[in-house]
Amino acid sequence: MAESEGIGVDRMYRETVRQGLPTPDIEEFPDGKGIRCVLMGGPPDMAVIGVVSSLPHPASQDVDILLLLNRLLTVATVNATQLAPIIQKSRAQAVAAIERALEAELVVKSSQVSYYRLADGPRHALAKKLPYMRRTEAEYAKVIGDLLAASGEIRARDLIDVCGIKPVRASQALSQAVESGLLERHGELGAGVYYTLKAH
Repeated sequence: MAESEGIGVDRMYRETVRQGLPTPDIEEFPDGKGIRCVLMGGPPDMAVIGVVSSLPHPASQDVDILLLLNRLLTVATVNATQLAPIIQKSRAQAVAAIERALEAELVVKSSQVSYYRLADGPRHALAKKLPYMRRTEAEYAKVIGDLLAASGEIRARDLIDVCGIKPVRASQALSQAVESGLLERHGELGAGVYYTLKAH
């Protein structure tokens, strides 16, 4: 129906993300018997609206960039390989979308190679909404797990970068993860120290 009315699925995704609402839940029934599309309502999220409205005009209307923003509302970093299925395009097109988001100053390169995070301005504006910007041990453990899944190891600078915290707090969070049995520490001092998932 959306396509026949000239509205399009892209527009549904664009407008829900721009308002800080959940993206459409679209399900195709077996045997081509129809499609079910659920749009969740609710009050708009003013923090998300503020970030989107601060983007330059082409970027604020770019569905790929908005879906990238939507992804970074729940995880600290993303790369082109992860973004491609989210925007339902090739990896090369995902790389291009990230480059457009860089130009719009929505994202910056993360300390992890080939990964990107929200730029400081958007991250500060959305801080209360971002789970990885909170300060509990369980929430840090989730971020640590995400970073380990991405590259297999984590350093204090990675946690400092994605969570916007001070070096002392990053070291404390990593030490807590070691004490809880999540991580294994390698190295003694300084930049050479890194952590991996503890083998069980």
